[in-house]
Amino acid sequence: MKKSDNVFNLEVTATNRTCAKGEAVGKQNMEEGNIKVVLIDGCFMGCHGRIIENLIGKENLIRFDALSIYNKYTDRFDIDSVTESERLETAREVADWFLSELKKERVIESKKDVNTSSCG
Repeated sequence: MKKSDNVFNLEVTATNRTCAKGEAVGKQNMEEGNIKVVLIDGCFMGCHGRIIENLIGKENLIRFDALSIYNKYTDRFDIDSVTESERLETAREVADWFLSELKKERVIESKKDVNTSSCG
């Protein structure tokens, strides 16, 4: 078994460029119902879920309620009020639950009929 690292950070470099082919393929896949958006919602207010649902439609959203798993921090809004080690431990707990739910729901599977494209 390979050693793996627990990484929960993602650095993104902003760009104002777009890929016309990628946008067209993405739109086609969404219209055909080939693409679902997965949301792991850990906030008791659920704002992100409501916004995304309004943007893409309920039928294109797979929503997981992470708060029901860890059930704490509902009284805090400041990220620094929870230690980093505690945040990482909670993130690992949620990630393990999330992956098991995806496997149960058979969301993790390859779709041969999904239209894909690469630019260039």
